[in-house]
Amino acid sequence: AAPSTAAPTQFPTVAPTHIPTAPPTALPTAPPTTRAPSAPPSAAPTNTPIPEVVRGSACLDGLNATEAERQKRSIADAFAAALGVDASRVTATIAAGCDGFDLVVLRRRLATDDSVTVDVQVDADGDAAALEAAWNALNATDVDDALEDKGVDADTTALSDAEIDAAPTAAPTAEPAP
Repeated sequence: AAPSTAAPTQFPTVAPTHIPTAPPTALPTAPPTTRAPSAPPSAAPTNTPIPEVVRGSACLDGLNATEAERQKRSIADAFAAALGVDASRVTATIAAGCDGFDLVVLRRRLATDDSVTVDVQVDADGDAAALEAAWNALNATDVDDALEDKGVDADTTALSDAEIDAAPTAAPTAEPAP
């Protein structure tokens, strides 16, 4: 049976009533499971490096946009090999034709419908200046050899100069990351 409660009174009582009271627990509650921070907060902000990427473009002749899209990973891998970096650091974006950007022409060749622009982005991994220099030292033969090794049948007709940019970050969210 549930314990009964005292009847309400018109005026407050001077002393508390004895009914109802909850029985005590047998054991104390468990301690919190959270740990203290791994390091105390610093008085000054820390210098966190801003991630950088190196971007460059190439005009490839002998591929249409559909074929280039199908071989996009192989094209990115070829640029990684030509630059001497891990393939996981390289992404490629394909666009039809070779118009719309300032190119340093390496080979004189007419661009046809079978040409694409490959925009290459490489995670600089802390060494953007060296990677920019490596891109700017690339020549058409280096890229063509790497493309051939990856099974891509195309000729490099032009390469842009490299640019260093801040790496894109994730869009802000309403909640902090766990």
